[in-house]
Amino acid sequence: MGDRSAPVPGLAKWEHRCAYCQATGVALEIDHVVPQSRRGSDRIANLVIACHPCNQCKADQTLEAFLADRPEVLARVQAPRRRP
Repeated sequence: MGDRSAPVPGLAKWEHRCAYCQATGVALEIDHVVPQSRRGSDRIANLVIACHPCNQCKADQTLEAFLADRPEVLARVQAPRRRP
C-alpha cells in the first residue's frame, strides 16, 4: 500500500478499529486472517484491519489459534467475514 492517501479496503467495515482489540486512534494495518504463509489470499474476505501489536502477535497463527482464549472476539471477527 504505497500510496497512503489511497483508501484502505475494509476500513469502514471495521469502523476504523483494530478487529482484535478494538483500538482506535492508532495506525492500522491490513492483516490476513488466513496468513499468506498458510495459502491465504488477498481477497477482501480474508482481510481485516489490525493495530501493529495485534498484527505482530497474531503473526502466522490461524484466527482460531490466536483467539482461542477470547471466543467472543473470535465470533465478532468472523461475523462480518461471513456476510455477503
